[in-house]
Amino acid sequence: MIYKENKELIEKKRQISAREYINLLAYANKSLNPIRKKRECFLYRKTYMILDTYLNVDGCPILLKTLDEGSKSKELVIPPLLDVIKDVTDKREYNNYLMAQKDWVMPEEDKEAIKRKIHP
Repeated sequence: MIYKENKELIEKKRQISAREYINLLAYANKSLNPIRKKRECFLYRKTYMILDTYLNVDGCPILLKTLDEGSKSKELVIPPLLDVIKDVTDKREYNNYLMAQKDWVMPEEDKEAIKRKIHP
């Protein structure tokens, strides 16, 4: 569930049973593709990081998400193992809902940037 509290987005999660999951499937939006992703979570310099690889989305994007305890003044340090191509924090096109659209495609300039990183 997502709530707006003091203009801040808060996501609350809870574990559900298999029976509840099956019941909730009846309410699934059939016009969207279910997103399959591989999630890897780790700590780096006291910052919790989530690396999501979108397995069935055009371009197979890999997005790094961070949870920083609300500290806006602290500068984010990216682990040296990761090669960041673009900051998509405020990029609407990388929203999960939009990426689940059946006709969603990764922006061509992002595909080109990935190719340039892989094959300089």
